[in-house]
Amino acid sequence: MRSTSLTLRREAFLLVFLLVVMTVGAIFDVMLDGGVIVVSLDIGLLFAVLGLMFPWAVWRGERPFDVSPLWLLPIHRRTAALARTMAGGLWLVVICQSIFIWYAGLAIISGGGFPTHEVRYLVTSGGALQRISWTPEVWQWLTVFAAPLVTYLFASAALLSLRYPIRWLAGGLIATLILAIVAPNGFMESVIERLMLGPLGFDHVLTGGREDIEMLVRLPTGETGVAWRRLPDAERWLAALAAWLGLALAALVAAASRSRRL
Repeated sequence: MRSTSLTLRREAFLLVFLLVVMTVGAIFDVMLDGGVIVVSLDIGLLFAVLGLMFPWAVWRGERPFDVSPLWLLPIHRRTAALARTMAGGLWLVVICQSIFIWYAGLAIISGGGFPTHEVRYLVTSGGALQRISWTPEVWQWLTVFAAPLVTYLFASAALLSLRYPIRWLAGGLIATLILAIVAPNGFMESVIERLMLGPLGFDHVLTGGREDIEMLVRLPTGETGVAWRRLPDAERWLAALAAWLGLALAALVAAASRSRRL
């Protein structure tokens, strides 16, 4: 844990600097324009991207596939790799919580705070639109911290199992584009929809299933807007989170075991 914190010291100073700059900018914006800041669940998407990049910061200075001081410790390589990854995951959660507290503090100071009584449209079983008042539930705020942890574990598994993860990523993207061109019409869209919007789709982990339940409709005002097929479901989120978290942990253990044999 201590060695990981020393590795992340440069990133911590950069984060503090960025938060100070953004705080000053937000204060000037509120004072000059009179706007308010409202905490949004979309910050979880930013945290998920941070989780994807964070393993490169955790393993900066270490070489999973070469000689490294970490591998000279009197423990198995797999144990050392898992311990460092778990320490990095803990620091990721701490960083995300710190940013969220800063974000919420700015929102409260500006007079905005957390969203309450949002107006939503719900499509009833008969196809009619029902106007409802909705306040995000506690479990939806937990998705903000669960999503980056899952993406972090997947990225860590890739970093530990692949000697050149960036090259593999580029190759995977190229292969996906080629497959999209040569595959039958609708094939890739169907695969992506199943992975992202299925019963256990990754969208449930990222957003609590918001993309899955949203649809475009004609509102009573005559404009085109977004309505919900159903209310957000905590059970679907928990099921998807358990599935993807289990898959990420299995991939991480397999990757750490591979690094032990190198």
